[in-house]
Amino acid sequence: MTSKESQRYIDDLIIYQAFEKKCRELIAEILDEFKIKYHTITSRVKDVKSLESKIKDKKQEYIEKGIEKEIEITDLLGIRIITEYEDVVDEIADILKQEFSVDADNCIDKRRKKEDEFGYLSLHLVLELNQARGNLPEYRRFKKLKFEVQIRSLLQHAWAVVSHDLKYKNDKSMPDNIHRKLNRQASILEEVDDNFKSIRKMTKDYKENVEEEVREEKLNELINAISLTTYLNESTIVKKTLLEMMKIINPNASVVYPANLIHNSIEKLNMLEIFNLQQLDELIKREGSKIPNLFNNWLDIVGKKEMYSSLDGLTMDTFIFYLVILEIIKSDEITEDIVDNFFEGLVPLESKGKKQIVENLKALKQIYTQ
Repeated sequence: MTSKESQRYIDDLIIYQAFEKKCRELIAEILDEFKIKYHTITSRVKDVKSLESKIKDKKQEYIEKGIEKEIEITDLLGIRIITEYEDVVDEIADILKQEFSVDADNCIDKRRKKEDEFGYLSLHLVLELNQARGNLPEYRRFKKLKFEVQIRSLLQHAWAVVSHDLKYKNDKSMPDNIHRKLNRQASILEEVDDNFKSIRKMTKDYKENVEEEVREEKLNELINAISLTTYLNESTIVKKTLLEMMKIINPNASVVYPANLIHNSIEKLNMLEIFNLQQLDELIKREGSKIPNLFNNWLDIVGKKEMYSSLDGLTMDTFIFYLVILEIIKSDEITEDIVDNFFEGLVPLESKGKKQIVENLKALKQIYTQ
């Protein structure tokens, strides 16, 4: 039989079901606006069975603690935000505290543990629409509705899922030997979370260092995904050349997209025995100005200019591709082996296709040796 307390909240479930999607999308929009990267945002409205079970547990808790007040359920609507890194949890929490009204009495930081404790880690915020947003027509009917937001990292979420599956609640819910083993796994996950955070900072610092070196033309770095991407993004020659190439295919094209085949570009540059940014920079300064004309001739030879005309921009690695072609046509002889090496992963290389590419490269070479 449904209790009086349960019925009061059951009556609210309908409006919470209407609020669920709107609230989840609102939080996603806010985080996107602040350029916060998150893994997933999910939501759920508590079902009647879970609600009645929680009210029963709360009643027992209030009796045991001698609490005399009306039972309050603050998680009829639950939002869960999973982040890739542990330190983003606090960034998200700070933003949500600015954008919503906070029920501080019901917020719980379950990450705060003693030095020798490990286990479930998650930040729980209880929020409601602030006055300004709650007065907007699209949100007015959701004013005063409290909801819970759980924020945790991917690894914290992994622990929560596994420990829930094992029905692990606390020290008393498992035999000592199993409890100790679970604790060890929790400590490993915490350490991995910290290491990921450290690696991300190292990566960011390295990228900033490469950016500074490119600006100062101190190009001692070996070519890798970070250094090459950073070099391409910072190089005025590359950007200028790409803009010239765009005008060939579409006078209105103006977008320089990030590289999406960066590892392939590194492989091709290494085949040309270009292993560091200094070598690449010297090659670009020597040959870069020839690329727009080469690009134009190549499109004429392969008959693809019309196909490219609908593009609004080009990627950074397009520049590398044509820089490599420029070097290929300097070869004494253009063979199918060269095509195998330099076009692998970029185009289908069946026998007929290889022969055609060889012929196209030879035609291009002829233009540049006249």
